[in-house]
Amino acid sequence: MDNTHHSMKSIIIQLAVICGLSVAGFLGYWGYTYFGPITAPIKQYGHADQAVEKVWPIRVTDARYGNHSVSRIVYGEIVTKRHHSLAFRTNGCIDLVANGLDVGMAVAEGQLLAQLDDSLERLNIKSVEARQAEITAKRNELHTRIRSLNRLIEKKTLILNITKNTLNRQKELRENRISSAESVEMAERQALEAETSMLSLRNELELLKASLLVFNAQDDHLLQDLKKARVALKNTRIYAPKNGIVTELNLVAGNCVTAMAPVIKLVEPNDVEAILEISTSLFKRLIQSGPITNRAVEIFNGGEPILGKVKGINPQLLEDQQLVRVSVSMDSRSGAQPLLIGQKIRARIVEKALNGVLELPYVALYGEGSAYIVVDGRLKRVKLDIVYRNNTTIYAKSDIEPGAQIVVTRLKQAVDGMRVSVLDQTSE
Repeated sequence: MDNTHHSMKSIIIQLAVICGLSVAGFLGYWGYTYFGPITAPIKQYGHADQAVEKVWPIRVTDARYGNHSVSRIVYGEIVTKRHHSLAFRTNGCIDLVANGLDVGMAVAEGQLLAQLDDSLERLNIKSVEARQAEITAKRNELHTRIRSLNRLIEKKTLILNITKNTLNRQKELRENRISSAESVEMAERQALEAETSMLSLRNELELLKASLLVFNAQDDHLLQDLKKARVALKNTRIYAPKNGIVTELNLVAGNCVTAMAPVIKLVEPNDVEAILEISTSLFKRLIQSGPITNRAVEIFNGGEPILGKVKGINPQLLEDQQLVRVSVSMDSRSGAQPLLIGQKIRARIVEKALNGVLELPYVALYGEGSAYIVVDGRLKRVKLDIVYRNNTTIYAKSDIEPGAQIVVTRLKQAVDGMRVSVLDQTSE
C-alpha cells in the first residue's frame, strides 16, 4: 500500500513539473510575440572569460515602395445585350461556308460567311446581259442611221430650197413673157420631186426614232431585270453586317435551307459583357475601398487574360442578401481565346489599391508591426503600419528609407544592436 501511494505521489510530481514547464514556455513565447524580443545582444564567452559577440548570418531584401493591388477571384457568365440573326433571303442549298467559320470566331464587317448554289442566278444574269448587249447593238445601229439620215435631209433641204427658188424665178419670167411654159413646167416637176424626196426621208426618220424609243424602253426593262437578277444573286450570300463574334452556327455544306431561316447569330464586341456574381461581404469591401464603376477586372479564358472594367450594378438583384451582380465591359481583342455567350468564367477583380507601400514576405514581420533593418552591420528595429496581409505577404507603410536592407531571415532571439552578417543573395 505504501509503495502504491509513493508511486502515485511520484507521478503527480512529474505531471506538475511538465505542466509548469509548458506554462513557462507558453508565457515566454507570448511575451516574445507581444512585447518583442529581448534587447540585449547575445554574447558568447571565450576561455579567458571575455565576452565574444556572435555574428548572425542573415538574408535581406531592399526596401522598395510601389503601387500594388489586392484582388479577389469571382465567378460569372458571358451574356449579350443583343445579337444579329443572319439568314439567306432565298431558298437553296449551301454551296460554301467560309473557311474556319465556327462558334467563337471573330469576323470582319463585309466578310463573306456563306453562299448558296448560285448557278441559276448567274445564268439569269448572263441571259439578261446578252439581251441587253443585243439591244445596245441595235440602238447603236439606229443612232448611226439617224445621224446619216439627218445629214441627207440637210442636203435635200438645200436642193428643195433651190428648186423652189428656180420655180418662182421661172414664174416671174413667164409673166414677163421672157420664159416659156415648158421651162415653168420643168421647174415645177423638179420642185415636186425634191419635196417628195424630203417627205420620204422625214417619214423614214420618224420611223427610226420610234424604233429607238422602243429599244430604249426595252433597255430600261432589261436594266431593271439585271438589278433584280443581281439582287437574287446577292440573296444567295450572307455577309457579316458588322465586326463581331459568331455565337451560333447552323451551316453544313450541301444542306438545303429555307429563306429567312436564321443560320448564323453574330454579336458585336461592344454588346458582349460579363455578369459577375459577388458576395455581399466582398461587395461592401469593394465599395469601402472606392467607386466600383470602372474597377479593373481580368477574365481568364486561356492565354492572356481578357481585360475589362465594371460598368455598373444590376439594380433589381440588390435585394438578394447573398450575391450582388455587376456587369463588366470587355476588350475582346486583349484575350487569346474568344468568349462564348453563356460561358461560365473565372475573373479577378481589384478589391483595394495599395499605393506607396512596401511589399515584404511574411517572415520579415516581427511581432504585430515591426521589422528589422541592417545599419552598420547591426539590427535596428523599425515600425510597420500594415495596410494588408495574407498568408505569405505583408503590405505596409513605414519610415524606412528606400533601399534600406530589411531582414527576411527569422531570428529566434532578434534584438536591437545584434551584430549580423548579410549573406550573398546568390548563396544557398
